[in-house]
Amino acid sequence: MSSTRHQLDGGSRCDPAVTVAPAAEEELHRSYTADPEAAALAREDFAALAERHGATDEQVNDIRLLVSEAVTNAARHAYPGSTGTVTAMAAVSAGRLTILVSDDGVGPRGQSGDPGAGWGWPLMAALSERFTIRRRSNGGTEVEMHVRIGPDHGPESQVRRGSDSSASSPPAPRFSTTM
Repeated sequence: MSSTRHQLDGGSRCDPAVTVAPAAEEELHRSYTADPEAAALAREDFAALAERHGATDEQVNDIRLLVSEAVTNAARHAYPGSTGTVTAMAAVSAGRLTILVSDDGVGPRGQSGDPGAGWGWPLMAALSERFTIRRRSNGGTEVEMHVRIGPDHGPESQVRRGSDSSASSPPAPRFSTTM
């Protein structure tokens, strides 16, 4: 995960349109063989990272599910009839965990021969603060998920969840059928 940084030379003034990304508190980079065991390995690697940075039990369980779905999708669909690698990376910074899972396979619209249940991407979008799927220039797929972690970042403190195409306004107040 690379972050864009704006560096100043001597008397240069900072461009107000450029934001400085905070340095990651910790990064994790893993490669897995695209097979059924990959999801279990990734799940535990990324759950341990979240736990080290104060994620609540509920957040750790969500992260396990997010990573498991993303890695499973890559392992099942990216390399029909062959083998390959799934790369998973994460960075923790300022109470946010950013997860990136990628492959070099047939891409998000490729024909893997395994349609799956079709619940993976919607589930990942629902559990993420931000969720993006990209086709890589090499034809592979990249899934990026952002999750807030820590006791002050539970679901009740999140204003926006879901995919990038979600509404950006706060959710409507809850209503009750009882008076």
